[in-house]
Amino acid sequence: MSTVGFRYRRDIDGLRAVAIVPVVLFHAGVETFSGGYIGVDVFFVISGYLITKMISDELNAGAFSILRFYERRMRRILPALTVVVAISLALGWIFLLPLSYRSLANSAIATAAFASNIYFWRQTGYFEQATELFPLLHTWSLAVEEQFYIGFPLLVLLLRPMGRTTLAVVTAGAACVSFALSAWAVDTHPSAAFFFLPTRAWELALGALLALGAAPIGTSRYLREFVAAVGLLSIVIPVIAYSRTTRFPGLAALPPCLGAAAVIWAGQSASDQCTISKLLGLRWMAFIGLISYSLYLWHWPILVFARHMTASIHLDPMTATAAIALATFLAIVSWRYVETPFRNRALWRPSIIFTAGGLAASSIVAAALAIVLLNGAPWRFEEKVLRLAAGGDDFSPKGKACMNLPYSDGDIDSECRLGVADGRPMEFLLWGDSHAAAIVPAMDIVAERAGVSGGFAVYQVCPALTDVVHRVLTAGDRRACWQRNKSVLEFAMHSSSLRFVILVGYWTEYLRHPTFVPIVADDRTTKRGEEGPELLVRGLEETIARLSAAGKRVVIFDKLPEPGFVVPWTLAMSTHLSKPYPTPPSAPVRNELGDRMRSIFDRYRVIEIAMDDAICTHGVCKIVDGTSPIFKDQNHLSAFGATNYYAPFLYEKLFGSHGAMGSAGRILSGAR
Repeated sequence: MSTVGFRYRRDIDGLRAVAIVPVVLFHAGVETFSGGYIGVDVFFVISGYLITKMISDELNAGAFSILRFYERRMRRILPALTVVVAISLALGWIFLLPLSYRSLANSAIATAAFASNIYFWRQTGYFEQATELFPLLHTWSLAVEEQFYIGFPLLVLLLRPMGRTTLAVVTAGAACVSFALSAWAVDTHPSAAFFFLPTRAWELALGALLALGAAPIGTSRYLREFVAAVGLLSIVIPVIAYSRTTRFPGLAALPPCLGAAAVIWAGQSASDQCTISKLLGLRWMAFIGLISYSLYLWHWPILVFARHMTASIHLDPMTATAAIALATFLAIVSWRYVETPFRNRALWRPSIIFTAGGLAASSIVAAALAIVLLNGAPWRFEEKVLRLAAGGDDFSPKGKACMNLPYSDGDIDSECRLGVADGRPMEFLLWGDSHAAAIVPAMDIVAERAGVSGGFAVYQVCPALTDVVHRVLTAGDRRACWQRNKSVLEFAMHSSSLRFVILVGYWTEYLRHPTFVPIVADDRTTKRGEEGPELLVRGLEETIARLSAAGKRVVIFDKLPEPGFVVPWTLAMSTHLSKPYPTPPSAPVRNELGDRMRSIFDRYRVIEIAMDDAICTHGVCKIVDGTSPIFKDQNHLSAFGATNYYAPFLYEKLFGSHGAMGSAGRILSGAR
């Protein structure tokens, strides 16, 4: 469907190919394309340019119609999207567990309302379902674009009488505000920065500014060659250099977005194209760009359902390759028989498009609502499968309720108590991250049986370190972690009744990956001059030293086994598909934390408890008991595992005849 005065540019379709290929390969798990997600940002710049160019050209010709604009958007977006959503709902009936199926239905409703970015922002909590299992997760970017399309044409119509310069200035100002908001939010509200239009609008506005002539067409061939080459490198390098841990979008999104804008700018000359534009305009490159929208729609659900069909979140290379091949085939079919026909105004009149669009959206919403009301149709699965899947929700209610409390008053909340609740003084404190929260049910039983009272302080991704916090945390969470640990330490040191402090953390992960190591912090700023496992050791040593100086005995839980896969989901899907269970994890060969801190532990008489001893026999660790998973995900204990396996184990280790804490909190001689 043509537009007044608009020149088709094959090089932009080629640029779409440069955007979509990294996205697909990144989602398929190809490590070389660890930053492939930046392809979405390239799409945003392209969309902003093309949409604004079309509107501007039609306004200049006196042919712009807001109704016609939205009609084109419906022809472009809805047909292929409706097919993908409908087939995803159908496949979900076969493969998705009830909770996942209900989530898919809710996301389908959000997608129909072009609000899936908001929906998925709300679903990305610390203990929520793995995002690799959301079939419609990728529709968040369509929601961002459609939200932009709703408001931007109205802005153009409002400001157009004031002249193109005024429109460009207002667009540039809005882009600057959006970029500043993105740069701020990526460190304070990273999930919102990723999903929301206000923090992404600058990327679309960047393309819009090009279309408004903010950067005049270059007359020098050499300049355009240079700008295009630098622009393409600015896209390719982040694709390879960025990773999942890169704070994004924010400043990190600037190179690929400016790179996309540079390539578009350099190719504006129709008569004298630069080399990069010619390469991007090659027929095979342009063809990939033509199918890029359908490929984007299809590739993610295909990969997600491949994970369900193999009962594995991490796809092997052969399965990933087959999934990409299938997605490419479906994209070609979708482009040829769905996208292209619906864009033909001679075949589909505007009235039919609006009616069909409304009916399609209504049908999707009706089907999705039925799935939600049926609670995901659990009768599709055997009872054993449902019991296994239920383990994914089996986390200590008390541990979750007390997670992330500020402890700013230097005391432990009365609800966050363990053991005997008759008002007697607190004799021990459980302190740590989410792994400490997972062990709460066990320690509650242990303390009750021993007749003692204790408390716990837990904060996710925040081990009990002094003046050291985790680098992966946002700026706000770093300060909260620092303040929380400071308050808990002060409370522990000055409590006259407290005799033992039990430290629990995901020590192996903190030591294993440099991207997850702590950094030094204070109450207002984060110092970035130091990194490394040494900071973990230093922070933990300072905590131990200060507690010991205050007369407290320190106990450390270490060597907790890690299955490495989402246990409840994997076991449930394996059972449903009649596949063998994955190989149980092996017991940790080394005590990594103990190896690094042996002299420190000896100096302060720290009591170590090897947690693998509770569920590991002859080097192999148990992950399920009948239909009850011992882990709720890939590393956190379930409430069942904590209660049934770790409660008796820890009672013996802490309060048994040779227990570290002795009877009713009395230290036994030789305890270690």
